[in-house]
Amino acid sequence: MVTSRPQDNMKHFHRLSNGRGFSFNVDSDSDEMPLSESFVHLAKTTPQSEDHLKFLVAKSFQGLRSGYSPTLCESGVGGTYFMRDEYNRTVGVFKPHDEEMGCLNNPKGFTPKTPSFKEYNVCRGAEAGEAAFRECAAYILDHEHFSGVPATGLVVCSHPTFSTGLSYSDHFKIGSFQEFKEHDFDAEDISSVKYQQFPVHEVHKIAILDIRLLNTDRHGGNILVKANRSRTNSREDVLSDEGDDSSDDSPHTRQRSNGSDESEMMFKMDMDLEDDDDDDREESTFVPQSPNISETLEYSLIPIDHGYTLPSTISGLTDLWFEWLKWPQAKVPFDAEEQRYIDRLNVDEDITLLKHKFGDLIGNECFTVLRITTMWLKIASRAGLTLHTIGHALCKKHGESHSALEKMTIEAQQQMDCDASGTKKMTVGGGIGEGLLLDPETEKLFFANLEGVMSRYAKDLLDDARSPVPRPKAIHPHK
Repeated sequence: MVTSRPQDNMKHFHRLSNGRGFSFNVDSDSDEMPLSESFVHLAKTTPQSEDHLKFLVAKSFQGLRSGYSPTLCESGVGGTYFMRDEYNRTVGVFKPHDEEMGCLNNPKGFTPKTPSFKEYNVCRGAEAGEAAFRECAAYILDHEHFSGVPATGLVVCSHPTFSTGLSYSDHFKIGSFQEFKEHDFDAEDISSVKYQQFPVHEVHKIAILDIRLLNTDRHGGNILVKANRSRTNSREDVLSDEGDDSSDDSPHTRQRSNGSDESEMMFKMDMDLEDDDDDDREESTFVPQSPNISETLEYSLIPIDHGYTLPSTISGLTDLWFEWLKWPQAKVPFDAEEQRYIDRLNVDEDITLLKHKFGDLIGNECFTVLRITTMWLKIASRAGLTLHTIGHALCKKHGESHSALEKMTIEAQQQMDCDASGTKKMTVGGGIGEGLLLDPETEKLFFANLEGVMSRYAKDLLDDARSPVPRPKAIHPHK
């Protein structure tokens, strides 16, 4: 529990809802951002913070000082607040770690007493109160801003609006702060006609991130879509619906960050198939009038909501599904730029970076999973597999107890023998991540075996005509 308000240029200690401790420095310019009853400052876990993020947090502080309170987002299962500047413009999204799904201060009522909260978190390989740090980790691991994760950092924030529930006597919060991105709609709002117009690279950049971080919560609601006027590109032409894996049911609870009423109305006009005589229809659909025009509306995709990345296991992820698996762009091979980016990924450097920034706030079992998924992405892409095949290997087929990735790890484990002292072998039942917390030499042997198994799987999958993975039944905590 925090007993005093943080002061500038001092180290502070915060006890998290999961029992772990978090030390941080407050990053602020005291001349411009004096502390008051309502404030927001970057919580520095490294000596330097990104200038752009500093600017956004400073603008949010000015908004608080101007009387614009954080606004709770009605959708979703946790506390998500829109932060505004002094001109009442939304500039950031704040998610307190103690208001996440399953935490005592959850403003939606999804507290530890909620019967389904444990199932909701467990099937995503996460614990309550850890999502804020994974949000920040996803941005940190988005090297070169390749995937376009909005700027994200840890902040300390205070305002009477926040839910205090049962655990705190004041309104002091630690959580993730993410840049708010303007957009026209999200990918959950669209038909198959619409998502076929997404540029291939825009889909690939998100899919690469999701596989690498094993995102257990990638649904259409957390892929924002922005329409921009630009010239057409031959590789980014509208794709056909051949091989489309779409279906009408969504496996996830709808979680929308924002969206203007005008954009929603314009999109509904596009979806109204009965209104064939509408003179404004072609303008509202964002579809070029003629293939001969030089400019058209091109879509850019923005990935958000990464609190359920870096899970602690690859077992038991019953709700794992990637929205983009049903999109035809996932069946397009990697281009040279994308393959070079994958080849440049260095998981050892990534783990060192996260440990330096977060200490033990992200467990070692999560790093083990990161090693597994990064290895699979590298081996499978080099073998010539598409994201459609690579992604399906992480999802369970209907009626099967293990995904292809789980089967690979099981085979690699079976190739290992117990040492002379009777060290417990790694088991799937206790969770792949937990089972791999062994001594460095044993883990090294495991990954050497896994590399060989993955290489063989990748080769076999090149000629494997797999059936599509059916969407798993969603878990809706509010039902």
